[in-house]
Amino acid sequence: MTEIDWSRRVTLAARWVIPGDGRVLSPGCIELDDGVVSDLYESPSRQLSASDRRREQVVDLGDAAIIPALINAHTHLEFSDLASPVTPACPFAAWIRQVIATRRRRVHSIQEAVQQGWAEVCRAGGGFVGEICTDNSAADELQRVGCEGVIFRELLGLSDEAIEKQMEFARQFLQGSVFGPGIQEPPDPKARILKRGLSPHAPYSVHPELFVQLIEFACETSVPVAMHLAETTEELQLLTDRSGPLVDLFEEMGLWRPQLFEASRRPKHYLDQLAETTRALVVHGNYLDESELRMLVEQKSMTLVYCPRTHHQFGHRDHPWLKLRKAGGRVVIGTDSRASNPDLNLFAELQWLHSRHPEVAPLQYLKMVTVDAATALGLPAETGSLFVGMVPRLAVVRWPESRGPVNVTDLLTGGIFRQSTLHQLWLGGSICTD
Repeated sequence: MTEIDWSRRVTLAARWVIPGDGRVLSPGCIELDDGVVSDLYESPSRQLSASDRRREQVVDLGDAAIIPALINAHTHLEFSDLASPVTPACPFAAWIRQVIATRRRRVHSIQEAVQQGWAEVCRAGGGFVGEICTDNSAADELQRVGCEGVIFRELLGLSDEAIEKQMEFARQFLQGSVFGPGIQEPPDPKARILKRGLSPHAPYSVHPELFVQLIEFACETSVPVAMHLAETTEELQLLTDRSGPLVDLFEEMGLWRPQLFEASRRPKHYLDQLAETTRALVVHGNYLDESELRMLVEQKSMTLVYCPRTHHQFGHRDHPWLKLRKAGGRVVIGTDSRASNPDLNLFAELQWLHSRHPEVAPLQYLKMVTVDAATALGLPAETGSLFVGMVPRLAVVRWPESRGPVNVTDLLTGGIFRQSTLHQLWLGGSICTD
């Protein structure tokens, strides 16, 4: 564990510093005064005066890369105590049945599971999450353990009675924010960044009137919204002609009400309303059509969240993320949960994705889990990059070989995306891992 004396000026030196603004500083230095970045520069060496040497501590990280802490845009940390994904993954209705059964027989509390999940995110270089929670106590626990990012309260129900109950949950949840119901930015740059938002679960699980009221409430309070949308063919079948495995599931559960689902409806119906909010995450979007993808390009407040290994686990068709990015839309990456993924490691997501799409520039992949993800979640710009005036939230990545890569392409494709190991994670001046 590196010992830091924060009463002195601290300079972090490494073979590479990637601030997140397109630059690569090699060798790079990050200078901090009182725990706040005062300078970033590229310099092989510096001549220090005697007085500088007395008041400056240089931490030489050697053959490593300093990058912004990663932002995991979509998680369900309550499943972090699972040793392996829930099966079978297909058909989707069968998977939902198993998820419900898993919740009922869980051994650990939700608080224990989310704490375990946040620790796993940090061990994998993540500093922020877009978390979906089903219980207010989970949000309280994440706040207690120092989680940063946005916590979305999941809300769902198909009965008329569920509408007011779920709206009350939403009101209570936003009132519990550390920044108040309006979710104001923290005035102190050293303060933790933890916002709250709302998550109408999915078209098949939210009463139409509940969805409308949640969107109106999100607009009134200017909070971000996340919704699972166009996730499966079963969802589209339900929306299109009120048939399929989800109908069978709802009949089995005593929840089926055909009048709640208008025939020939597409995900665009929900996109139109999500577009009214300050910021919206469209989670998964595996089966969006051309017009719906165009809408995501045009609506700059909306972002598609792609969960690569979860998408693969369910055997979906090729995801439209690359088409959307080429058209100018914003795409960010999430791990989803351990109910559909073997771990919560964003590096592993990037490795998997890069192995299938090596034509995408390495820095663009990194941007999807840093700068773009910060924009998507409505977080301050410093959460996805490194610049003067911020408290460092960064990951230090090194390689197992004694001789590291020689250029930025090797650095990312051969290092971070294939064989790198997280050395340290610094959040708000504290070293969280080693």
